[in-house]
Amino acid sequence: GRLSHFRRDGRVFQQTPREAPTVMGYWGSALLWVALGAIPGALLRWVLPSTVVANTLGCWVFGAAGLLDAPTLRRRWLVGVGFASSLTTFSTWILELVRHLEGGQWLALLVQILRDGGLGLVALQLGATIHRCSIKR
Repeated sequence: GRLSHFRRDGRVFQQTPREAPTVMGYWGSALLWVALGAIPGALLRWVLPSTVVANTLGCWVFGAAGLLDAPTLRRRWLVGVGFASSLTTFSTWILELVRHLEGGQWLALLVQILRDGGLGLVALQLGATIHRCSIKR
């Protein structure tokens, strides 16, 4: 018989018992790909000048790597979960927003939310457009 497995995205794939991945094989492979992406992402984040630069670049990487278009698991682990997620810094961004909030700097808070959100959306779409144009050639 064949075994059915469900992916995180809800799609079903079937394998014979001999082909079915073991839990350690699956997670071991995932951890390896995530770690291989996370190390350079974290090192790049360390040298970038600001949170907005890191987050905007991370959004562009997500788009340029084709993560909006049904990527392979390895690409999602390596680039999405590993590299881009260790490059971007949501917690630092929230801390910056809270500091504006606590300081009563309402305009700075609003400007940062709109600027960073807008830059992230534009960067993601630009990256995705570049990716989609490159695969059509």
